Amino acid sequence: MFNRLGNVIIKHHKMIIIFWAIALLVSIPAMAMVNDVVVYQETELVDGEYESIKAQKIIDESFPRTDANGTLMIVVRTDNISSPYTRDFLLSLESRLTTSQDLEYLTGVTTPYSVQRMVLLAAIPQVGTGLWAAENEINGTLLVMYGVPAMFLEEWSSAVAGGATPSEADVQAYSMTYLALNQMMLGQDPQMKGMALAYYAQLANEWNLTASNISLVSDPQARAVHCINVAVSETVVTLGLPEQKAALLGSLLVAFNFSNFNNQTAVHNFTVSTFAMMSRINDLQFLEEVYRLGPEYSGPEVLGLANTIISTGTFETYPVPVPSDVFAGMVSPDGETSLVILTFSIDEEYTLDDGTKPLMESVATIRGIVKDVKATSSADIRTYVTGSAAISADMEKAAAGDLSLIEPITIGIVIVLMGVLFRSVLAQFVPLGAAGIAIGISQALVFVIGSTVANIHYSVLTLLFTVLMGVGVDYSIFIMTRYREERVKGHDRPTAVHTAVTWAGESIVTSGTTVIIAFFAMTISSFSMMKTMGMILGMAIVVALLIALTLIPSLLMLIGNRVFWPTTGKRWKKFVENFNAKKAAGNRGYFHNAAHFAVDHAKVILVVAALVTVPAAYIYTTAETSFDFIGGMPAVESTDGLKAMSQDFGEGLIMPTQVVIDDITLFNNDGTIDLASWNSLNNMSIAIAANSEVQMVSGPTSPNGQPVNDYLSYNSMTDEERSAFQKSVSEFIGTDGSTVLLEVVLKDQPMSKASVDFITELRGQVSEIKQAEVALASTEIYVGGSTAMMGDLSENMNKEFNNMELIVVVGIFLVLMLVLGSLLLPLFAIISILMSIMWSFALTVLVFGELSAVPILWMVPMILFIMLMGIGMDYNVFILTRIREEAQKGKDNRTAIVDAVEWTGGIITALAIIMGGAFGSMMLSSMAMMQEFGFALFCAIIFDAMIVRTYIVPAAMTVMGKWAWYAPGRLRRVGRQDVKEKVNE
Repeated sequence: MFNRLGNVIIKHHKMIIIFWAIALLVSIPAMAMVNDVVVYQETELVDGEYESIKAQKIIDESFPRTDANGTLMIVVRTDNISSPYTRDFLLSLESRLTTSQDLEYLTGVTTPYSVQRMVLLAAIPQVGTGLWAAENEINGTLLVMYGVPAMFLEEWSSAVAGGATPSEADVQAYSMTYLALNQMMLGQDPQMKGMALAYYAQLANEWNLTASNISLVSDPQARAVHCINVAVSETVVTLGLPEQKAALLGSLLVAFNFSNFNNQTAVHNFTVSTFAMMSRINDLQFLEEVYRLGPEYSGPEVLGLANTIISTGTFETYPVPVPSDVFAGMVSPDGETSLVILTFSIDEEYTLDDGTKPLMESVATIRGIVKDVKATSSADIRTYVTGSAAISADMEKAAAGDLSLIEPITIGIVIVLMGVLFRSVLAQFVPLGAAGIAIGISQALVFVIGSTVANIHYSVLTLLFTVLMGVGVDYSIFIMTRYREERVKGHDRPTAVHTAVTWAGESIVTSGTTVIIAFFAMTISSFSMMKTMGMILGMAIVVALLIALTLIPSLLMLIGNRVFWPTTGKRWKKFVENFNAKKAAGNRGYFHNAAHFAVDHAKVILVVAALVTVPAAYIYTTAETSFDFIGGMPAVESTDGLKAMSQDFGEGLIMPTQVVIDDITLFNNDGTIDLASWNSLNNMSIAIAANSEVQMVSGPTSPNGQPVNDYLSYNSMTDEERSAFQKSVSEFIGTDGSTVLLEVVLKDQPMSKASVDFITELRGQVSEIKQAEVALASTEIYVGGSTAMMGDLSENMNKEFNNMELIVVVGIFLVLMLVLGSLLLPLFAIISILMSIMWSFALTVLVFGELSAVPILWMVPMILFIMLMGIGMDYNVFILTRIREEAQKGKDNRTAIVDAVEWTGGIITALAIIMGGAFGSMMLSSMAMMQEFGFALFCAIIFDAMIVRTYIVPAAMTVMGKWAWYAPGRLRRVGRQDVKEKVNE
């Protein structure tokens, strides 16, 4: 096949060059739009029938968010959020944000002080209306309590003065007062009228009963006061008045008399003080200011008073405080951190026709406003703008910064190393240009995949660049060096190109196939980041391989030795003479000596390799990895803000675990609660809270994280009390009335291994509770939330990773078996790469996990295995295929090994340094995961090229001897007479 391909290239090399030029031009429009499909956060973790997904779907349906599509947060840190300086800063910041013309899609700004304003705006009309109503009620009560007796006493005294006997005066006064009282009660509600008439009846009765009391008869006013006291007491008992009403009547008896009951100043002062006591609003000045706004309360006046109170007070002095649970969600327990929440009518993915994303653009505007306000503030304040859009904006900037640093350094490394390798100032630009074409076409594929399959995580672009700069350049260089080798041997241009395509082409196709198998194995993942990564990198390797196999030899056919300028003409002849002279003189160099050492000490080398691998394998299989994506992000403002929130509000509180109970009967048809269901919910909350890993459980029976038994008296509550209760638990009951949400706050960091491991235990506990509680038997219960989702992802990925491993190992084994014509060599090649993987990962754990205290993300060892099993196989394939080539020429095993290592040693080492440098440049990234990838890949490639390929492969080949090439029948390619004859031809 490669023989025929070589012939085609020699004959049609110009057409091939034109084809790749057209392919690049066609790709340019898609390349320009690649950023449209790139995301900077991984939000799609798992999909399918996982428990956390089921829980999230129910939450989305039954607990719809009331906030806008997009949300940003400003984390404000200072010594005291309640200080006047911080208050003024937050008020000024709120004003600047809400009035900014640059925040077109902003729908709301929420600060602790805006929440306080909302509380006051609701309280002022309510308090004012209550004050005026209370004053009217007190006036009416006093009019009955003292005004009616005063009328009676006046009529009685007038009758006696007119000559009536006391008994006649009693009748006359009673009748006239009764008529006046009825007239007074016109338009009053029946309850008030009934109480007044009952009171008057008791008053008249007591007046009659005291007719024989000489001391009282002699003092009619004292007699009236006595009757008032008795009548009030009897009315309370007779009508069964509430305790609060009875207490009010008692207070009125103490505070008022005939001389001041109609004194409006006294009545007002009494009303205000009584209202303050009953409402627990101790700020009498506030009550007076509210009263003066009435009796009708207009919006602007209420807002003005609320703003005045807020701007001149603090949270400690505000007359009506923010509810404690709401305040706790805005201000940290130590009072040093506050949240400012900005809501928008669009989400971060909303894109305008010009390609801009307004919400992400708003991040810079908001930060500018924050900076301006801080500049005018006297407070020592630290701020962080964070949230999904802010993280995406920061990640986009960080990614661009990473690439702007990685790209020139990688290209510089490649140019310098290839210049040294080829002793040329032009040759390096051929493989570099080929890699550039591969990157361009692959970026077009990124756009296609991102538009049709899933959005592409930004880290994939960094990996794409480094992989193609490493692997793509390596493949091109391998063709070029084999071409140069043949020219050194004296062959003409077409023959050198043909030989390079025939032999080096087979090597790079074999190597490329193993890499492609490895990357495409990742596409079976349900994790979109890994799926698209495998798909894109696999296709990119196909493109790079085709370019190296067709475009590079076509360019060599067109340019010839001029590609090695200035080593051309006489310089080229001198270079060839010097090379051959050194070889003839026996000056074989390092790799010849290394190969001899390896075959002479084969068993010792293999034993040493095994001893080193044992502890590395232990680290590889037991190292504790992290599930914390945020912790691995760069230290930018948005991630610093998230970390500040976690530290100050509690890490578990930011991302609680959620237990969803679906299809539960909470309320009966008659409006009463199903007590059995509520008791079961209470029992579940208490049981979950009892776990040592749990800090708090919030739900319908524990709204603030502490068990509350109010539900037990629900069925006997008034309608008003029921309404208040329902409001207090509404956030935990779904809109369908049959779904309940329990929020479980874990003590440990939500993405810690302990927290993720606890999810399995929690699910088991919930299942046991369901079986034990009859009221929960017909329900569906799911444990969800970020921690549970990460646990499901980990479990899912572990299962999928086993399948990926199987695909990669079996696929690579089959490819190598067919190419090498051996059963043992493919197995050895896989084992040797596993050694490199284990060594590099162990070193990565030591450097990052132990020395730098940077957590190793759980997916790093998985992706490293897949990538290195493919990419790391390159140099094994190069050396093994060259050994096979030498052996097929009739050389004995030892000679074939030494010659293959000698001929390929320098080039493979150079290729390894180039590829290692390309991958190592990822260590310059600001993202921990990319740094770990870069370090591990660099180490693995260097280990593989300098140790495995130089020493372990020759040693193993020596120990295996003739069995290295064993394969049944025609599968065998070394040792068969027909093969030797074909090669010799």
